[in-house]
Amino acid sequence: MVTYGALCAISFLEHFAARPSYRPSFRSKWYLSLLGAVMCLILMLQMDLLFALGSILVMASVLGGLAVDGGEAALHSGSDVTNPDTIFGFVQWGSGGVRADIAAEAGIWPAGASVEPDPAFNSIELFGDPADPESWS
Repeated sequence: MVTYGALCAISFLEHFAARPSYRPSFRSKWYLSLLGAVMCLILMLQMDLLFALGSILVMASVLGGLAVDGGEAALHSGSDVTNPDTIFGFVQWGSGGVRADIAAEAGIWPAGASVEPDPAFNSIELFGDPADPESWS
């Protein structure tokens, strides 16, 4: 639901932004994209309110862009974010990051490593092994 809703919302917003770089391989009416995004939101909230709100929060934080001075993103399999046994995904950019030591202790991120975001888009992309900072750009 999150993926389809996000695609519909992006299609709706890009229609009105009229950016030349947005060239979908299919044409759709803007109101159908808006309807799809709204219906996905309603269905998500009806299925599980807690997970829907959590998903919306994660999407909003990701879409907000990366902090200029630095930050991090970590994925944990449990609620104890200080336990190296629960962390299974990590990336640090710029100078920020409070969980880098935990990721290094878990062996999924080199100590002291950081990724530099693309200044043109204020974003990072993964091309390869997520534990290798050279795979991020």
